[in-house]
Amino acid sequence: MKHPRVSVLSLAAFLAAVLPLAALAGDGAHADHDHADHAAAGHAEANAAAADPAEAVIAAQLPTYPLETCVVSGEPLDAMGKPVDFVHEGRLVRFCCGGCVDAFNEDPAAHFAKIDAAAGDAAAETREAATADEDAD
Repeated sequence: MKHPRVSVLSLAAFLAAVLPLAALAGDGAHADHDHADHAAAGHAEANAAAADPAEAVIAAQLPTYPLETCVVSGEPLDAMGKPVDFVHEGRLVRFCCGGCVDAFNEDPAAHFAKIDAAAGDAAAETREAATADEDAD
């Protein structure tokens, strides 16, 4: 098979047409700095979230996670060391150990029901505390 010859002029014409389009593809916001300085410029969180989208979900949902025990075993989350944070279908699930992840995956709906019930209980407790504070005033 014979390969077509590309002339210098056709290559130059191609680059002249494509390079301006490539410049338009970005928003220009990053044109004035080296990406190596992102951490120093306050982009560390964005870089971490971009590198691992699950980390962004964990960071967003962790402050309101309703359980202090493993959703599978019922053990305290720190019973086996550092808790295992896992994201399933966009939701944070916390475990006492990696072994509980497999058990969770056998029936996620049942375990989400436990988390949802705990979240409802926590919300009810918050409402009751607010009502008690109002009654005390």
